Amino acid sequence: MAALVCTAYSADTSWRFAAHYLDMRNTSERIAMFAAAELALCALTLMARQNLPGPRQAAGLPGVLVWVITAMQTIPAYAESGAVGGTVRAFTGLVMAAVLWHVAKGIELRQRTPDAASHGLIAVLTRQAASGCSPAWGSSSRTRALPRSSATGPHSGPWPSPPASPR
Repeated sequence: MAALVCTAYSADTSWRFAAHYLDMRNTSERIAMFAAAELALCALTLMARQNLPGPRQAAGLPGVLVWVITAMQTIPAYAESGAVGGTVRAFTGLVMAAVLWHVAKGIELRQRTPDAASHGLIAVLTRQAASGCSPAWGSSSRTRALPRSSATGPHSGPWPSPPASPR
């Protein structure tokens, strides 16, 4: 139900944008045009769901396109309502609708397999960035653990001690 309400909020943004910026005054034309992105998102989420049982167990290109269309639809939200109102419209309508449909249709990997690691581009880049920063934070990542020094003194921590200087 929440996904439907968020989708309706997104559709309202598209409806208003079509009138104010695309100069569409004909109601049937606006219905057809504003519904295009909403219907495309629904179709792509169904396609992404069909990809999940495959060998890669990933949403694939349809899953990526859901987020690309969602990002593109933020333009009308900001055009209609400015920075503050556009952020509210984009998050409450577009982003929440995409997330809720994602979960409702069983596409969210962690919902299906709680211990699974997503292999999507953003997830992989985030894990790599976190693993690169984790030694500085004194923690380790899920994918690899860095050995910690057992030395004490000024050079203790995750970094190795500097080599002894020759005398």
